[in-house]
Amino acid sequence: MSPDTRERILRVAKDLGWKPSLRVKGLSSAKAYALGLVVARDPSLLGTDPFFPAFIAGIETALAEHDYTLVLSVATAPGAEHS
Repeated sequence: MSPDTRERILRVAKDLGWKPSLRVKGLSSAKAYALGLVVARDPSLLGTDPFFPAFIAGIETALAEHDYTLVLSVATAPGAEHS
């Protein structure tokens, strides 16, 4: 791409308020822009525990402010959270 074309594209992107997605950028870098959370609980209890949905919502809210995403895993077997 010519320098003039690149400059035009960058100028239009700036005028439109576009910014690159960190998640997409992560595909071409070593950084995933994700936080992993392993929860060692019986999955049937997660839906009935009033704390858990609010906890996950709080994590998601904080991560979204920094363009990160949450990767959640529920470890059901004893000791599986250590694997």
